[in-house]
Amino acid sequence: QWTQALVIAGMIALSGWGFAAAADRSNLSQLAEVLPYARVVIFGIGAWIGTLLTSAAAARLVFPLVSLEGEAFWLVRAAPVSMRRLLIAKLATALFPTILLGCSIAWVVCSALDFTPQLTVMAVTMSLGNALVTCCLGIGLGAAMPDFRFVNVSQLVQGPGGILFIVLSMTYATILTGFCSGYVYADARGVMTTTRQIVLLGMPILIGLILSLSSLKLGLGRLSALQR
Repeated sequence: QWTQALVIAGMIALSGWGFAAAADRSNLSQLAEVLPYARVVIFGIGAWIGTLLTSAAAARLVFPLVSLEGEAFWLVRAAPVSMRRLLIAKLATALFPTILLGCSIAWVVCSALDFTPQLTVMAVTMSLGNALVTCCLGIGLGAAMPDFRFVNVSQLVQGPGGILFIVLSMTYATILTGFCSGYVYADARGVMTTTRQIVLLGMPILIGLILSLSSLKLGLGRLSALQR
């Protein structure tokens, strides 16, 4: 799976080139005169595309990890290895590459659009949180709806579990981007309060925790049932 590093590197390079080309062909200062909070809009679009790219890559690289055991999964069931330990191992395998991918895309986009250091830190942090939730969703749903008799890896993503993963991960990416953009907007207007800060930053964290824990619990339950 991770031998597709060239494809991932191409995605990052293409994202950076596309945003750099867009920035070269537009004058952000003139746009700010027409749209006072253009920075917020551009931040939202750039961060959203970065998180969506991470979700799309995870659909191919993270979601199939449990199913890749194939018909040899009976060896795992026969071994003195709990399903909890198996999921932890799969999660540990996918976590670092996915975080690296998400943060790299965010940094490339922020550099291409010449974001301020504060916005860059927020975008990279946002990508880190999105990568964590995406990994948990991918491993959990992949364990809940595995296909150990696949012929081609691409078929796994096209099944019900893969489609559900893509919908949930991209929905979360959109929710996360919306709340973070709202935070940037409130900060730009100077109307940030402690309550707004807690809501705008706490809600996506809470939603991410619910999605992550629910999917992992569901996947663990389904795999444990298969083991019997």
